[in-house]
Amino acid sequence: MSADLFSPTVNFVLFSGALVYFLKKPVQTLVRERRENLLKQVEDARQQKEEAQKKLAEFETKLRSFESEAKNYLETAKQEAQVLKKKIIDDANASAERILKESESSLNAMVQEFKNEVRKQTVRDAIEQAEKLIQNSLSNEEQKRIITEYVGKV
Repeated sequence: MSADLFSPTVNFVLFSGALVYFLKKPVQTLVRERRENLLKQVEDARQQKEEAQKKLAEFETKLRSFESEAKNYLETAKQEAQVLKKKIIDDANASAERILKESESSLNAMVQEFKNEVRKQTVRDAIEQAEKLIQNSLSNEEQKRIITEYVGKV
């Protein structure tokens, strides 16, 4: 049995030796290139990861900045709205006060005009009644005498 195995064993060792001799450099080159390629891919992936982390940090910073800006804009808008609201209310109050004063002034003018009209009418009525009273109480001769005296004075 050992003689039967000797020849295949020698063939195997010679074949393995020939394979190692002829394929050692190409396999080493292939393994080295594959290793270098993997290392390069790992390095590229690490760089991409770092860049992605930097961009993430930038975006998070920008997001916080935008949120802060949005809060500031919102707060400013609220303050401006309060100021505008106060101004509108003040303007409305001033307009209402002005309208009230104008109405009061107009009402006072109307009351005064009405009083004057009432006075005039009262005076007219009094004169008319006095004329009637005088005409009824004085005779024709007394009326002529008063007219003559009055014309003489004028």
